[in-house]
Amino acid sequence: MDGIINLYKPEGITSHDAVSAVRRQFKGTKAGHAGTLDPMASGVLPVCMGKATRITEYLLSSDKRYRCEMTLGVETDTQDIWGNLIKERETVYDTSQISDTISEFTGIIKQTPPLYSAVRVNGMRLYEYARAGMDVKRKPRNVEIYNINIISIQDGKVMMDVACSKGTYIRTLCHDIGAKLGCGAVMSYLKRTASGLFKIENTVSLEEISKIPESQFLLPMDYPLDFMGKVDLNSKDSFLKALNGCILNRDDFIIKKQKKNDLYRIYFNEKFIALGNFNEANQTIKLKKVFKEQ
Repeated sequence: MDGIINLYKPEGITSHDAVSAVRRQFKGTKAGHAGTLDPMASGVLPVCMGKATRITEYLLSSDKRYRCEMTLGVETDTQDIWGNLIKERETVYDTSQISDTISEFTGIIKQTPPLYSAVRVNGMRLYEYARAGMDVKRKPRNVEIYNINIISIQDGKVMMDVACSKGTYIRTLCHDIGAKLGCGAVMSYLKRTASGLFKIENTVSLEEISKIPESQFLLPMDYPLDFMGKVDLNSKDSFLKALNGCILNRDDFIIKKQKKNDLYRIYFNEKFIALGNFNEANQTIKLKKVFKEQ
């Protein structure tokens, strides 16, 4: 079973729990998710199955979209409503001030990863430091917020859609907006609506995958790799060279789609078999990953 499931992760379970449930459903098949969702968050969670686990790294770099709710006047140790309360304020909310402040957070911004996160510092995850009662210096890093669309502002709660780059923490975005407003804020709801090409309207639930045929939910391994170039091998000899990891010369393949990225998808007889790096200078491809068994 080699492919990708566009899984809908429900609230209340970890991403690891969701993948474990998929593994139990398809015993003996490797599985791994591409992009963690917090336990109280829901939405799109791509799950790579079988050989597709080898392309997980390329899915992690995808842009994301979220529907989130921000509650103003509250601060917690986790930057979301489920953490321990640090401070709560009575606040008068000015709608235009909130909108103007939120607009300042589009474009490339700096974010400091929250202490309760999986980012590694000196070999340990930040949440491990937090659970041990230790603080640790965290370096701000650049993320990009492409767009924030405010859905509603009512009773100190702001519902909004956020389109952003990989590595963006929405609860940190809410926290930083609250700090800028001077009243504090936490994330109180989060749903991931898209991860790259994976959209929420096309997700399947854990219950559905146990009841419907694989053909109705298992996406091909190359589905999310359209950002790469594409080549077709033009002979069986070229195919055998690829299986053995040999460098492919220009007469071994035909370029079907060229991209700025030097990583190319490699096909033979319309079947996806490998990934390789295309060297434009000498017109060769060096194999990176081969998926077709010899």
